[in-house]
Amino acid sequence: MNEEIPVTTRLAAGQALHMFAPAGTMLVAAQGGIRILRAAHWPAGHPVPQEIALREGEAHRVRDAGWISVSANVPAEVACLPPEPQPASLPGLLRAVRSWLAARRAFLADANERH
Repeated sequence: MNEEIPVTTRLAAGQALHMFAPAGTMLVAAQGGIRILRAAHWPAGHPVPQEIALREGEAHRVRDAGWISVSANVPAEVACLPPEPQPASLPGLLRAVRSWLAARRAFLADANERH
């Protein structure tokens, strides 16, 4: 999904924001209190709702990607910060290091030939 996460959203009392939150998204109750509702998970075949209440100034990091509902009982403002970039995969990192080493060797070999 390529939709951008809104940075801040004002919610009127009783209003809800429905959005897809990638894993690692940080939600902050910038003003007022908010409730975050995620789809229920089903341990042992019984639905368990996932609801988190945040007071003004509190934050929650979304552990698993998914659709959430952020609601307010009073006027509120919620800040949604996108996840931090993940480190490169090990194979990708190894390719980058090998490429850098090859370029470095070529540079040093060229510099030695000039002297």
